[in-house]
Amino acid sequence: MRIRLAKLSDSKQLVDILASSFAEEISLSNLNRDSIKAQVSLGTIASYPWLRHLLRVMGVTLEFWVAEEDGQVLGCVMLHSTKRRLPLNISSLAVHPEHRHKGIGRSLMSVMFQRTKQLGRNIITLEVMTDNTPAVNLYRSLGMEEYDRRLSYRYIVNPMTIGTDLSGVSLSPVNRADIPLWREIINTSPNVPIKLEQIMRVYEEEYISRAQRNLWLPSILGRLSTYQQYAIYNQGKTVGFVAARNMLRGNPTESLPPLCLPQAGLNMTSVFIRLQEMLLQYGSRAHRLYVSAFDGNQIEAAQMLGYRFEKSWSYMYKRL
Repeated sequence: MRIRLAKLSDSKQLVDILASSFAEEISLSNLNRDSIKAQVSLGTIASYPWLRHLLRVMGVTLEFWVAEEDGQVLGCVMLHSTKRRLPLNISSLAVHPEHRHKGIGRSLMSVMFQRTKQLGRNIITLEVMTDNTPAVNLYRSLGMEEYDRRLSYRYIVNPMTIGTDLSGVSLSPVNRADIPLWREIINTSPNVPIKLEQIMRVYEEEYISRAQRNLWLPSILGRLSTYQQYAIYNQGKTVGFVAARNMLRGNPTESLPPLCLPQAGLNMTSVFIRLQEMLLQYGSRAHRLYVSAFDGNQIEAAQMLGYRFEKSWSYMYKRL
């Protein structure tokens, strides 16, 4: 068995492996085989030397690796990051159903750790469903630790039900002046675990600067990818932050767990309704809401608004 970068000729086998390995995630996201093909196409095209060079100049890492034996693709994994300063992230780790429990996933992960060091990084992250016991056990055996846990909820927004009296809560795109408050929240919020705080310190300035320059980024595949960070205002004062993103056309718009000052006393229901208003601007009424598993107020607000619980997710990292 050898592990190498994916090629266009691997595409059909890769689509089959990913479709069988991530059936539940695909169902939750309302994706289809064409969406998987788009992801595979992006990963395999990124293996071309000229594009790898261009991405490297831009500070972007996008590598799609496969485990192959006698021309058959046995498994795959993707390694990616949007900026040099950010940790590398692992996704799409999958093994052909007939070749599981043979150490292929472990071998692919080992190569990703090596690549992380070669690229000059020392932190690698991933996310996994908490009920995916084989994957969770594999990652833990490789020394990865959980730094956060989130719950995902799903909702279809009806514009006619969005109210106007939201107790003085509003959202606005962030700017660099918000960085000191961002640091204060990371340092003081009881809903930021210590290990998450360590990760957040790496992200903090990128969190703000990235938001200022990529409201709409045309992707290589001709789709529009959106990523926006918002400051949360309560009675005209900045008290927290929340992010919204839409990575592929047809996907639900996702929002990440809000991070707020502990003393802000925010009505999270109002924050989520403001998020609904914002996501309608992305042209998608489907909203996937991620909330902190450690924040009862966020969970209660999601339930009060009629969001349907989907899954629990574990966010893991390893310092190399």
